[in-house]
Amino acid sequence: LSAASEQLCAPTPRSYSSLSGVMVGRSVVRRPWQWARVDSALYGAADPAQHRRQVLAQYSAYAEVEEAKSKQRIRRLLLAPAINLFAGEPHGKQYRAALDRRAKDDSLSLTSLILGTAEDVLLPATLDAPPGHTWDYHTRTYLPLPAPTYALASPAAPPAAPASQRTRAHSA
Repeated sequence: LSAASEQLCAPTPRSYSSLSGVMVGRSVVRRPWQWARVDSALYGAADPAQHRRQVLAQYSAYAEVEEAKSKQRIRRLLLAPAINLFAGEPHGKQYRAALDRRAKDDSLSLTSLILGTAEDVLLPATLDAPPGHTWDYHTRTYLPLPAPTYALASPAAPPAAPASQRTRAHSA
């Protein structure tokens, strides 16, 4: 995992032989779909999600159960995980705006709200692209990403001193 680029890199056996956990920081919140290949990259297991339409359908069903159980209004809280699922994708900003607008309508079920908004606003290809595919603006289609690289992260360089503390070399 590369914290600097916020991208998933396939680990080498040496890099995770004694691994007990991984910290991914805010990247998993900002771009959750980017992390959909973690199971296959780290464990060689099948990734649980085939596409984002499946994720939205399953999450919507879960959210409806949670909303029904709660005595408080938690709709906005339940919408939060769906908001960034399309960050950086075609019509992703429109999805966020439409979801925010429609969330005010309490007559809509969470499935209608989450999945219905996605189907109304996003491209079908965006909903159905498998993990590891990215939108290519030139061909206007989803293309597979290259396989994760097998490289250990290099240590970060120390930060440069502020300009006020740098010494100038004087020429004679």
